[in-house]
Amino acid sequence: CDALATASQALVADGMGRGDADAVRGVSQTVFYWGLILGLTLSTCLWVGTASGFLVDFFTSDEGTRIELGKLLTIVILAQPLNSFVFAADGVLQGAEEFGYQARAMAFSVGSAFAMFAVLEHTAFGQEIILGGDGD
Repeated sequence: CDALATASQALVADGMGRGDADAVRGVSQTVFYWGLILGLTLSTCLWVGTASGFLVDFFTSDEGTRIELGKLLTIVILAQPLNSFVFAADGVLQGAEEFGYQARAMAFSVGSAFAMFAVLEHTAFGQEIILGGDGD
């Protein structure tokens, strides 16, 4: 994912410097496409590793830890496509020198994350469905 971000940053900056909007658009579309493919591929690999027990077995044989690790891996698996998109978007936005937009988007993301954590911590949905009834 980092390689996509770095490459897109350089290619977008080059296109912007030349004033070639078509090149910037083409690089952006290509990077977002490959970011999605990479995210889905990573999710699939993590899912297969988790479903087969390989990833959990690799880390521990303790049953309590295995259960908790399984919950975390589920979140990681679901987040991979979004993570890849964000890496790709970072490269495109940095190449286009859209630092102000990035700062506002980050502030919004942090606020959204805190709100979601609060919902998960203080609702039946978060306690029962997400945490499996283990909320203390």
